Amino acid sequence: MPTSIRPSLRGQFFSYFTPVYANTDALKAEVYGIRHHVYCDEFGFEAGNSRRIEKDRYDDYSHHFLVRHNNSGKYAGCIRLILPSDALGDTPLPVEEHFFDTLDRDILDPSSLVRGEFAELSRLAVHGDFRKRTTDRNRPEGLTNNLEELEHTKRAFPLINVGLYLSAFSLALYCHTYYGLNNVFMVSEPRLARNIRRFGLGFEQAGPIVDYHGDRAPYVFKATNDRRMSEETQDLLDGINDILINQFSPHLP
Repeated sequence: MPTSIRPSLRGQFFSYFTPVYANTDALKAEVYGIRHHVYCDEFGFEAGNSRRIEKDRYDDYSHHFLVRHNNSGKYAGCIRLILPSDALGDTPLPVEEHFFDTLDRDILDPSSLVRGEFAELSRLAVHGDFRKRTTDRNRPEGLTNNLEELEHTKRAFPLINVGLYLSAFSLALYCHTYYGLNNVFMVSEPRLARNIRRFGLGFEQAGPIVDYHGDRAPYVFKATNDRRMSEETQDLLDGINDILINQFSPHLP
């Protein structure tokens, strides 16, 4: 019998999903709508509103990314990268406000950071339809009418997080090369951070776990360190770069 060949990570991801740079009002509305669904409706982290958008003061200084499900055309999730901006002035990033006081100085001393040379990944949100497991009874409405295809699609759901993080990484690494961006922070639950590191995204825990909408800790990616992405993850990032760099580069200074 012929040996089956496992699709590459890049092949698996692009079979089901496409990364999108949210550079229009319509696409940003998709971002804010997903966030309202997840952060307000599902988990109650933020207060809901009649406009059904979840938006804060950092969004105007952020670059937003979506992952689109190819078969249905639905947007599966979103993430943003808050980049340093003159318009932000001395306004602290969220991680500065809530976590810098407890950073491990042996890992990263906040006093050594130069404003304008660090950014923050935040507001990761994956729509509930795309977090369902294969054991769930209810079919994610609108994804597919074919049960066999549905099972394959659900097994690809974990790739949404990876695709979102790599979409933001595409911009962060571009800014490291051309604009001197050296550190990227995120605040995450430890389980998600472990899963992300499993793909070779070198986030290091930089402070203790605290109760902040559940157990959360600050993590930092130091762009100046050697990147130890797996060959497969780098291949997926290359594919995402091919799509996104021409989309976001015209929107940079």
